[in-house]
Amino acid sequence: MQKSSLTTLRKQIDSTDHELIQVLQKRASLVELVAKAKRRNSAPPLDASRWQHVLNTRTEWGVKLGLSPEFTADIFNRIHEYSLQIEGNICKK
Repeated sequence: MQKSSLTTLRKQIDSTDHELIQVLQKRASLVELVAKAKRRNSAPPLDASRWQHVLNTRTEWGVKLGLSPEFTADIFNRIHEYSLQIEGNICKK
């Protein structure tokens, strides 16, 4: 592989990573809104049945796109942990 091709591919990865970070920030902002709604309704941060549905569907979506279910589940478990931190902080207020 030529160095210019490698450089081009790395720039595309960098750009994709930037887009991914922006999407994660958008998701975190939506989680904040959900947390505020839960606080107003005295709902707990964790809705176990909703979480199981999210994990199952996201894993299925990943598999359909050629990603391993373990990889997709790992990513969404980490996203969920962060989301619960956000919700926990807001629901405590």
